[in-house]
Amino acid sequence: TVVLASILCFVFGSTMQAALPDPISMWRFEEGSGETAVDTGIGGHHGTLVGDVSFVQDEERGSVLEFGSNESYVDTHAGITELGNADFSMAAWIHTFQDGVAIVGKTNDDREWSFHEKQFYLSPGTEQGAPVTGGVHFYGNQAGEIWGATPVNGGGWQHVCVTWDNDTDEQHIYVNGELDDLSPVWVYYGGRGDNDGDVVRIGYDGSGNTSADFSGRMDDVAIFDVTLTPEQVLELMHLALPETASSPLPYDKATDLLPQEVLLSWSPGPSANTHTVYFGMSFADVNDASVSNPLGVLASETQSDTSYAPG
Repeated sequence: TVVLASILCFVFGSTMQAALPDPISMWRFEEGSGETAVDTGIGGHHGTLVGDVSFVQDEERGSVLEFGSNESYVDTHAGITELGNADFSMAAWIHTFQDGVAIVGKTNDDREWSFHEKQFYLSPGTEQGAPVTGGVHFYGNQAGEIWGATPVNGGGWQHVCVTWDNDTDEQHIYVNGELDDLSPVWVYYGGRGDNDGDVVRIGYDGSGNTSADFSGRMDDVAIFDVTLTPEQVLELMHLALPETASSPLPYDKATDLLPQEVLLSWSPGPSANTHTVYFGMSFADVNDASVSNPLGVLASETQSDTSYAPG
């Protein structure tokens, strides 16, 4: 059942558990189609798909993003949060056979390293200090590095996470919920503030090599402005896939829409074959209505389409 109101509040079950902090931004890639990746975090930084990137249905994870070759990424058009002089955590589900590819970058758009630009990626194994080829790596240009010990580029879905505590300099890599720090290492991350105007892009390599943009599939990219604990990393990893319709377009609570622009759409739950749509002026009526008690807001019953055009 899909529930709509004229203020565009969609009623879906929440999957975020109380013990996990609210992400500043989280892209779950449940849209299924289109060129926009909806940010379900508190920041609302919706991303634009650029190049050979598209939504696909994955056998294990449902709707995910698939990145092709060369210049392919998601532009969030925003800095999201500080990744140097403040606590942060960043995580994603990835499926790739490549090393040296970017997961998330925070840079300008000239594809040349500038001081303090940041990148979360898989090591090609060629950096100084003998990193692990295909291991998880967080790098700040002239700001240090955080290295993981386990290759994650052998195919299959892998959950990767980096955390940074700016007060204590504690820094960690996690793979599939387990601590994965490579030690000892001769370098470590030292923070250093972000550059004004740098933007977060998913799958974007800022080093000047577009072939190092991400290649493969990605899901549930999340950025926090806190240092996740090991228990919270596990909770994030086990975050349930959406069971009901999700990722509405227009976005939840959108108000700046012209009448001719309004086509309501959503991503179906994994077991949904049909949808019943409720649409009206009262959130309470839309929320409480049913087929047997439509309250004047039953718009469409058991439709197979995943969109509705208010008439």
